[in-house]
Amino acid sequence: MAKLFSQLASEPRSLTEELFARPAHLTLFVSSKMAGGVYVVERERCAYAVEGTGIARAWYWERDANAGPYCSEIVCLGHAATADGLILILGDELTPITRQEYEVARARDVPTFIFTDERTTQQDAVRAFVSAERAHSVTKNFRNVSELQTHVVDALKYFAVQSWRRTAYATWHERQSR
Repeated sequence: MAKLFSQLASEPRSLTEELFARPAHLTLFVSSKMAGGVYVVERERCAYAVEGTGIARAWYWERDANAGPYCSEIVCLGHAATADGLILILGDELTPITRQEYEVARARDVPTFIFTDERTTQQDAVRAFVSAERAHSVTKNFRNVSELQTHVVDALKYFAVQSWRRTAYATWHERQSR
């Protein structure tokens, strides 16, 4: 699994591939603990919120994974590594595979969004993780599914506006520097 992670994290990218070989929408990977069926509703509603923006499609296991005899970790890591962004729904713990999904997305420098469930008591490791990742990710707590959906849409809107403005500013600044 470590070899796969290294390969996915370091695979070369080209601007041509990023602009023309990918779909005309953004793809956001929805990640969370899955053992015991937790966060099934939250993952579905998160995808609904993402897709309601009209500019992105969510990828989540319950809907998008194909049936078959394969390793779910490999499939999830592959989708996390090739997505345009990752949404992490965090509860009481951060599982090893969920952490790997997050880390491969971060290694590929795509936007990451962490939504922490206030209905659970987070382990110390989860609190430390969120605290450390605030410098790199959008983080927000939620108390119910409706609030999660609102936070997802707000985070994506804010990110899109900021990205647009950064691009416009960089273009202006480059022209001014000539």
